[in-house]
Amino acid sequence: MKDFNFDDAPAIDPKPVKYQGRNYELREASAGTGAAYRNFQLQGITLEDGKPKKLKGLASGDILLVSKCLFEVKENKYRPVNVDELSEWKEKDVREMSDWIKEVSNLNEDDQTVPEGLRAAFNADGAPITFEELQDYVLDLPDEKEFKNLRKAFKKTEEERAKN
Repeated sequence: MKDFNFDDAPAIDPKPVKYQGRNYELREASAGTGAAYRNFQLQGITLEDGKPKKLKGLASGDILLVSKCLFEVKENKYRPVNVDELSEWKEKDVREMSDWIKEVSNLNEDDQTVPEGLRAAFNADGAPITFEELQDYVLDLPDEKEFKNLRKAFKKTEEERAKN
C-alpha cells in the first residue's frame, strides 16, 4: 500500500473577498467543517412510517459551510463571520462562495459522498427502509431548485447501480 505524503499536496490558496468595503478571506473546508456540513445535510431528512417524508433546511447548509470558511481580515487579524451576519448577505454571493468551497474541498454532492454515506446507513441491519427506496423517493421529488444537487447526486448513484 502506498504511503500518504500530504506535504507534497498543493495548497489551496485562500480566496480574497471584498464585501461592502470590508476585506475577507475564504478558505477551503477543514475535515471538521466538511463533516459538519454533511451531518447538517443528513439531519434534514424526516422519516414517517419508515419512509422519507420531507427534506428540510438543506439550503441552510450553504450558509453554515461559508460561515466556517469565511474570515474578516482587519489589521492582520482574522475574525470568523457568523451565520447570522452571513444570512444578511446576498444569496447569489453566498452561493458562489459555497460552490467554490465545495469544489476545492471535494464536498460537491455529485462526488457521491452523501449518497454513499446514506447507502451504508440505510443498508445496515434495522434500517427502516433500504437505500434504493430512499433513492427512488429523492429522484421523484419535485424539480425545485433546493432539491437540484441532491437529485443530481442520487441520479449519478442510480446510473452506477444500473452498470452493476
